Amino acid sequence: MELTIKVDDKEGPFLIELLKKFPFVQEVSTVVETLSVVRHRSEELWQLKGNKLFNSRADFNAWLAAPNSAIKQKEPLYLLLDESGYQTVIRLLGRLEHGIMA
Repeated sequence: MELTIKVDDKEGPFLIELLKKFPFVQEVSTVVETLSVVRHRSEELWQLKGNKLFNSRADFNAWLAAPNSAIKQKEPLYLLLDESGYQTVIRLLGRLEHGIMA
């Protein structure tokens, strides 16, 4: 069974906390936290380097989601889940700044 609830940004945090009290929703909180980390880190990367290297945020997001040969065909987006992966993506963007394919 799948349930979709649409709420505005104001209500979202309250409802997430409320739903976390139910055992069947425990998985949802983990997914939400993971998405929050990835979204925050991708925004940091956009501000740090992405906006200087790409024509648009859409181009930057496409680069994050595309398999990358410099990291064994993994998508940079998946590396944003932990600190070492985040640092790897920063290094890849640094390579692009210097004209090195990444």
